[in-house]
Amino acid sequence: MVSTRSRRQTRQPIQAEHPTTLQGLGASQVPDKPGWGGGDGRPTLIERQDQNFLSAILNELTAGSSLQGRMTPGSNEVLQLLQPVHRTFYLALLEVVCNPFALPTLQARLDPERIDSAGLVVRRLAADGRREGWRNQEQTATGTSLRGWVVFENNNEEMLDPDPSHRPRPLCGHPDLESRLLPNATRLSESVSSLFIAPPAVNQATGRTILFGLVPVTSSERSELPQPLPTPTDDEINKAFDQEIINSILPYYLRSGSDQTRSFPPGFAGQVLTAAAADSSDPALQQAINSLFLQQLKHHFNAFENSALLQEFNQVSIDAGTSEAQQLGSFLQQAYRVLVERQANQQVRLPNQWGLITAEQQGRIVALIRAQLLHRLGELTAAEERFEDSDRQYQVRAFVRLRRDDGCPTKIIWSEYSNPFTIAPWYTNTNAPPLRIDLPDVLDPKALQNLRPNVAFRVPPRLFNLLRNDPKNLLQGDDKSGGGLGLSWICGFNIPIITLCAFIVLNLFLKLFNLIFWWIFIIKICIPFPIKKSNS
Repeated sequence: MVSTRSRRQTRQPIQAEHPTTLQGLGASQVPDKPGWGGGDGRPTLIERQDQNFLSAILNELTAGSSLQGRMTPGSNEVLQLLQPVHRTFYLALLEVVCNPFALPTLQARLDPERIDSAGLVVRRLAADGRREGWRNQEQTATGTSLRGWVVFENNNEEMLDPDPSHRPRPLCGHPDLESRLLPNATRLSESVSSLFIAPPAVNQATGRTILFGLVPVTSSERSELPQPLPTPTDDEINKAFDQEIINSILPYYLRSGSDQTRSFPPGFAGQVLTAAAADSSDPALQQAINSLFLQQLKHHFNAFENSALLQEFNQVSIDAGTSEAQQLGSFLQQAYRVLVERQANQQVRLPNQWGLITAEQQGRIVALIRAQLLHRLGELTAAEERFEDSDRQYQVRAFVRLRRDDGCPTKIIWSEYSNPFTIAPWYTNTNAPPLRIDLPDVLDPKALQNLRPNVAFRVPPRLFNLLRNDPKNLLQGDDKSGGGLGLSWICGFNIPIITLCAFIVLNLFLKLFNLIFWWIFIIKICIPFPIKKSNS
């Protein structure tokens, strides 16, 4: 049996840990080493457009020369970062120092061997001033994950390690028990971009332990979090979806009135229509059947799948000239099948008249349509991309995980937040050279001989037959796309020729629209340049 004294004597001494700081490059003052204009607790951001920018920056650091493209904003300045499509890239540079006295002149570089891992996160500023992280939560039941912008409730939550597996265990350490007892925020992970330790030669030349990494400003990731639907209390929503506005787009047979009955215009009541009526050029008939509104009922209002709205329509009886009673909802469904979908061997009889729609019933119909439009709006605004909104502001923050001498989990050290920045949309004008596309010289017979189809389109039979129509027949509404042998076709094209055709059409339309917008000298610049002639 080993005594307590013996056990104490065999323990390894725990080395005291000096305070460690992660800060921007140049915040420390190293004798006889460059400071690159100083720095502070924020990551140092470098903007570069050269193609091999990483090697160039490392060479500049090793040589002690000035860093090209260093961004030195004021304390509250909002920056604008460009996207890779602008041929512009942003690098974050940081240094890790032992900082026992909180003085730049007494900050010694941290041994790189102490670093376990490092990274940086991009966080978005919420409307209420809090920050949001692009975060995930594993779902134990389904095995799927939710990804999207989730707000940090407080500063302590922002200081958590982005990876839950690196966080200290606040409970007993049993994973299942912790998953049940811990709040959701402590189980959320956060998307991280890697930070790398600079090569030893760079650290030796600068007298610092330097970390570097790309700042992400683009992403194809989309939010998988359930998005809240727009609320009717939103003033802007109320303006866009005012009940009077919705009521104004309804056809006359869905509006309330003082009449006891309604009917179609004279001459159309009781008429039996087939799919051919949809192509009729009679304006009175087109106004009577209003196929555009039938499409709106189907695709915008979802009326035929919305049981509550369909039930309201079916409470209105119609007189179709038959012994059987019919409802308005069933009539509209059948009219859609015949006049929009153009189903063969189907027909619809225009009713002689239909019953009165009361003001109360119309109010319910408008309310249901309004709710459906709000739902459609929610579908369109859901699944936002990570950096979708060019008006939102972001901040980047770096961290480093340090190994501990006592065998405990790594300790995380955070830098300060960078200046807030926006991400410029793809169409923003920059100083980067434009992309150049060479067009073939189609007037040169030799060049034409080398052009062959290099892309193929598989064309459905009806579309191919439609394209074979005489343009004059199409203008007259004579569509013969339903004929033919019912064969699919494969059509080959030459991409350079397609590009040339698009270039010619573009120039024609630019000249037409220039009469309105006067933009031709802004978006089109043609400058002659000499071509070297061959010796042959």
